[in-house]
Amino acid sequence: MLLSEYSDEAESEADWLGGAILLPRDALFVKRRTGLSAREIALEYGTSNQLCEWRLRMTGVDIQLRRSGHQLG
Repeated sequence: MLLSEYSDEAESEADWLGGAILLPRDALFVKRRTGLSAREIALEYGTSNQLCEWRLRMTGVDIQLRRSGHQLG
C-alpha cells in the first residue's frame, strides 16, 4: 500500500487548484451577475455548495458585484 506524504502546503495548493479548475472565477462572475445563488451554481457545475461558497469568497466575486451595485440572490 502506498501512503502519500505530501506537505500541508502542497495539499492546500492542490485544493486551491482543484477549486479553480472546477469553478473558474470568470464563470462564477457571469453566473452571479445573472442572479444565480451559490447553490444553483454548484448544482450546475456538479460541485458542493461549500466549494462554491468558498470560491465566491476567495475570488471576491460577490464583493466586486456589490460594489458595482448588483443585488445578489
